[in-house]
Amino acid sequence: MSNTRSHHSLDDLPLEILSRIFVVLGSESTKDIVSARLCSKKMYEAGGDPQVFRIACIDMIEGMGPRNQNADSFIRTCLQLSVAYFGWVVPDDEEYTSVVHSAKELLRAVDVVHRLTTNNITFQYEDPRHSVKVPRIMVTGIYKGQELIDVVFSWSLADVLNRNLYNGKVTEIPKTFSSVSDYTKSFFYPLLEEIHADLLSKILEVNRSPIAKIVSLKNSTGLLYTIMLKRYQGSYVPVVGDLIALTNVRPKSVDDLKRPNNSFLIAFVQDCMLMEKSEYQLLVLSSKPINQQEDEDTYRRKDVEYYAVHLTSLTTYIGISQALHSNLNSDTLEMIESVLRVDYSVEENCAECSIDTTRNMTLSKMREALKSFQLNSSQEAAVLSCIATRECSHQKTLSLIWGPPGTGKTNTIGWLLFMLLRMKCRTLNCAPTNIAVVGVTKRVLSLVKDSLPYGTYGLGDIVLFGGERMKIDDCKDLSNVFLEFRVKILADSLREWKDISEWMISFLEDPQKKYHFCSTEKQNVMPFEQFVVKEFSFYGNRLISCIESLYTHMPTSVISAEAAKQMNVLIHSLKVLEELMTQTVICEDLNRLYDSSTGVIVSLDRCIMSCLEILIYLRSTLRFPKFEKDYKIEKFCLANACLVFSTASSSINLRYGRIKPFEFLVIDEAAQLKECESLIPLQLRGLKHVILVGDERQLPATVQSKISEEAGFGRSLFERLVSLGHKKHLLNVQYRMHPSISSH
Repeated sequence: MSNTRSHHSLDDLPLEILSRIFVVLGSESTKDIVSARLCSKKMYEAGGDPQVFRIACIDMIEGMGPRNQNADSFIRTCLQLSVAYFGWVVPDDEEYTSVVHSAKELLRAVDVVHRLTTNNITFQYEDPRHSVKVPRIMVTGIYKGQELIDVVFSWSLADVLNRNLYNGKVTEIPKTFSSVSDYTKSFFYPLLEEIHADLLSKILEVNRSPIAKIVSLKNSTGLLYTIMLKRYQGSYVPVVGDLIALTNVRPKSVDDLKRPNNSFLIAFVQDCMLMEKSEYQLLVLSSKPINQQEDEDTYRRKDVEYYAVHLTSLTTYIGISQALHSNLNSDTLEMIESVLRVDYSVEENCAECSIDTTRNMTLSKMREALKSFQLNSSQEAAVLSCIATRECSHQKTLSLIWGPPGTGKTNTIGWLLFMLLRMKCRTLNCAPTNIAVVGVTKRVLSLVKDSLPYGTYGLGDIVLFGGERMKIDDCKDLSNVFLEFRVKILADSLREWKDISEWMISFLEDPQKKYHFCSTEKQNVMPFEQFVVKEFSFYGNRLISCIESLYTHMPTSVISAEAAKQMNVLIHSLKVLEELMTQTVICEDLNRLYDSSTGVIVSLDRCIMSCLEILIYLRSTLRFPKFEKDYKIEKFCLANACLVFSTASSSINLRYGRIKPFEFLVIDEAAQLKECESLIPLQLRGLKHVILVGDERQLPATVQSKISEEAGFGRSLFERLVSLGHKKHLLNVQYRMHPSISSH
């Protein structure tokens, strides 16, 4: 092992984390966990000395008494954990050969513990013999929704088909609550009943469910299995968070799943990858162990076919469950308590802000800026009231905008978000569905594009992110802010920027040197004139593409406005220079390319000097962060964006890691979002101001369970606050309906 002493041992990991790891590894024994900690302590005390560690292992085995026969597996497990957790390197000998392999497998197991603790833990393993580095896995929080998944896994097929499984446990959700604890508990059984009803409906219509044939199955570790699915037109397309059924029959009805000779179990899709051979590779967490000796051979038999049947997605349910079971800090607790106020008949005004003359001057400037937006008086008042709350840092605020159909709600939200973006106010905009999120994002982009000073510079402050089922293919503009695309583009651009810019500087300074270098390296090199034109065209276009990608996708906090201006000038100069080169007879000396009497040589000289000066300026000015992995680029983009768009359920991903706090939360279509689901973004750290936009008179959120619906599970936070008398800003100008209709 490494001779660098680690300053941690597995004692530092909370017991609940180790417990979860061992459940994943197929053991729930407390003795196993204790043994792992003891072994880890011995490793820590060994200080990285392999011989001391082996002696410690022997002491460990002798001290285990009757469990001696299993001691090696415990020690091996602990070693795997420490290799992953601390980056220890295993000695290169036969005794530890299997540990090297199993440590990699463990990292897949640790992926089940993907969000294992509220503190960030990075697992990494490196095998020096093969120079293979396993990608880092960020572990944040107890595995997302593990408690909820455990409940779902506990349901037998008979339980799923039992419509009265939670009969008597679901009670009506009140409008007022005595405490935050009572508030969150009131949603628990209605949530379980809703998941149960959702799963029941899918089971009863299982003949309509997307399905894919299982090509192979292999146990990774514990209850984790790697499954290969055949990919063909119309087959099930797996997504992380899906709940699937594994069965040996293509079910035409639920009765096919009940038959004694048919196997049936459910599994949770933890990871998914599209392979080259038109197959999907899934890592799934199974509800119970699969008989490997029997079933793994069965999967390879040509006369027996196994299938993965899509049942439902647990992603949103998991987010809600986590929000209901969160340990709230004082800051988050204050925001939740603000939505539990009972008396909204009199709005609280901040006494300190009311006498602040500077604030009044700021509001006056905001009012003047809003006049250019061509909003009607009700829209302008709503926007001004909401952005004015930013000037108050003394209390949390909660604002409601009531936008009946046809009153320009989307336009109002667009200008509100535009103003917050202009003010560099970090804001999260949420909506219940991907369609709603994409709609408001399009509206904001249409407003932002006209205000950008240098091409697409400034779009890096905007991020759209969501699940794998968020489709943006029909809108090219969204690709400039979509996080998944942004990560790929930045990964390529940051990798190329330094090399290409340095190449261009040296080329423009001395093209002859580049030419002679290539002449030495290669045979039959083209004439100098052709070489200059061809090389400049190739690298120039790559440099232009790189520059455009960087100032489009990097936040303005990294690239200043002046740097962006120079980057735009450089792009123009590079294009002009390429055109001049291709249209001119080139001499060997770039300083004498043209006859001075024509004046062209002066233009070319200036163009070359302009490119060089800007490139050297950018080399000394731009300081881009270095990213080892793509997920770090993702975190960077989310942390530095001023305006983020996502569904309410996807915002759960913003709760982990050291992400800069959001100041504003704007929820669009808030009346169609279940109150318990709105708790997901409401629990974001540092949140100061919340704005709900909707219309409680429109259809509420869809609820599949009649029992949960009658309990008020579909009621929105917007509707409840309105019923308690919370003040709301009414958008009162109708643009779509005839007055006789809108008045009703």
